[in-house]
Amino acid sequence: MKAVIPVAGFGTRFLPATKTQPKEMLPIVDTPIIQYVVEEVVESGVKDVIFITTRYKRSLEDYFDSHFELEATLKERGKSKALDELQRIVKLARFAFVRQHAPLGNGDALLAAWHLFRNEPVLVAFGDDIFVGKDLVSRRLIELYNRVHAPVCVVKKVPKNRVSSYGIVRAKKIGPQTYQILDVVEKPSVSKAPSQMAIFGRYVLTPDIMACLQKLHPPARGKELGLTDGLRMHLKNGGTLYAYEVPAESHFDCGSKLDYLKATVSFGLKHKDLRHEFRSYLRSLEL
Repeated sequence: MKAVIPVAGFGTRFLPATKTQPKEMLPIVDTPIIQYVVEEVVESGVKDVIFITTRYKRSLEDYFDSHFELEATLKERGKSKALDELQRIVKLARFAFVRQHAPLGNGDALLAAWHLFRNEPVLVAFGDDIFVGKDLVSRRLIELYNRVHAPVCVVKKVPKNRVSSYGIVRAKKIGPQTYQILDVVEKPSVSKAPSQMAIFGRYVLTPDIMACLQKLHPPARGKELGLTDGLRMHLKNGGTLYAYEVPAESHFDCGSKLDYLKATVSFGLKHKDLRHEFRSYLRSLEL
């Protein structure tokens, strides 16, 4: 199964840092957010990764390409460990890049790359969502898709006062960590939210979801076409949609400043060169 990673957003929540640097390239310790996303989908069995990007994000394309001058310098200076890591990144997968020409929503972005996976199910991984833990979330989604032969997504429980920030589902539980989704409400008020289960960052989409997005395209003037719009049309047309639930602590929404900080602390405490000194520093703080 191919993976599509939409990374065409402006990253406005991280301005001014993202004025000239893609949000997905912000580092968590010494590794950019996007590398964690790519490594997770590759470890789940994906060999082809399609990025949906824009002309403002050339640095992201360059990151997954060779840098001959830097590699030659590292080799000359005997920095074999750093050289091996740079060469490993380039070989993680077969990469392709497609540009979204206008900021018309993530549904429009997916349609920009549809010609590369038109008759296939595809894993969609948003570039600012990092999942951690022993279970590879993308692998679990692919396994669930292979059982139900229908589109699937990831959900997690969010605090009640945060439901208005996410797509919230109405669903029934059909097995361990598994739900059938009956409806999706985009950013509902607390009083109108059907649950506290929100969709996050990973999907396996089928051609019929893409067909729904195509029917809704182009969006009305001044509007955006969201993936949620396609999911809702699919459900209204009688289609099925399933979800895999993850623990809240296994996911970092790095489009959020708070979750970005949490991810930095979490990965810092696991970093083999920094963890002991960093842990001592945190314990020394008078919080």
